[in-house]
Amino acid sequence: MLEEVSGDPRHDPRFKVLVDVRGIDYSPSVAEVRQLAEALVERRESFSNGMAVIVDPGPHYDLAELCSRLAKSQGFTLACFGTEPLARDWCTRNGD
Repeated sequence: MLEEVSGDPRHDPRFKVLVDVRGIDYSPSVAEVRQLAEALVERRESFSNGMAVIVDPGPHYDLAELCSRLAKSQGFTLACFGTEPLARDWCTRNGD
């Protein structure tokens, strides 16, 4: 998905990206979360204003927070939210 979005000519790296993964049945392993964080960091120039993810509470949220911390430690902003209004609000603010 990251390559598809970043390669789309309509994509502007200055846009914040909102991803909604609520309701997914798949739970990644910690190793897969690390790989995702690495993939985000590798593409940070394509998503330079950050990414918001909406996640169900519980284990999925915890894994998203882990991914966020790993990515942040290498300069990528991934913000985790439990509700769409909070995520949309973050996406419309400047400087976050």
